[in-house]
Amino acid sequence: MEAAWLASRLEEGRSIESIAREAGRSASTVAYWVNKHGLASKHARKHAARGGIARAELEALVQAGLSIRQIAAEVDLSPSAVRHWLAKYGLRTQPARYVRGPDKPDVVVRECGRHGWTTFVRGGTDGYLRCG
Repeated sequence: MEAAWLASRLEEGRSIESIAREAGRSASTVAYWVNKHGLASKHARKHAARGGIARAELEALVQAGLSIRQIAAEVDLSPSAVRHWLAKYGLRTQPARYVRGPDKPDVVVRECGRHGWTTFVRGGTDGYLRCG
């Protein structure tokens, strides 16, 4: 593919996919030639990786009891990206920790080491949550 032809299409604001349809090639082939000629789509910045979260930073946010959405807002990433890094580091948020103060519910969903995610109920004289 010619560099001038590709450059003219990219300057028009066309995507790699639309150029591929016009050329009758696959999008990966067009992307290969765009990269080979040192060109870039105007849409490339939108899809670029924004980096990750350091394990220590993510652990601190999880320990603080933040939800996935709260963590995402804190580190300026999407909730999906936060879920990705939680899974990569083997971390989990605790849904029961989101509620604070005297209005804590008597029933919550938590992860039990024996039964997996299940309902925990508040009971006994101490008021602790236990696997139902």
